[in-house]
Amino acid sequence: MFNLPHSGMLESGGTVIWSLDGESHVLTAHLQLDTALDSNGQEEIKAEISNALEDFNFLHTTIEFEYPDEYCRDANEPEI
Repeated sequence: MFNLPHSGMLESGGTVIWSLDGESHVLTAHLQLDTALDSNGQEEIKAEISNALEDFNFLHTTIEFEYPDEYCRDANEPEI
């Protein structure tokens, strides 16, 4: 889903896009990071994502950062 040049990001997963009413769209995604990032690093990735998604005009987005050894409660959800 995301093709960002940030070196600390391994992959995106758990990405879900849906429409609330046919016109208002929402996105959620989990981004797996390979190292811990300070607040500046997190803000940098968030800005990259915001720029990448700008043309889609999402009403709302939720991006969750995860680390390789972190348990993801959504990991076993079926792909949509």
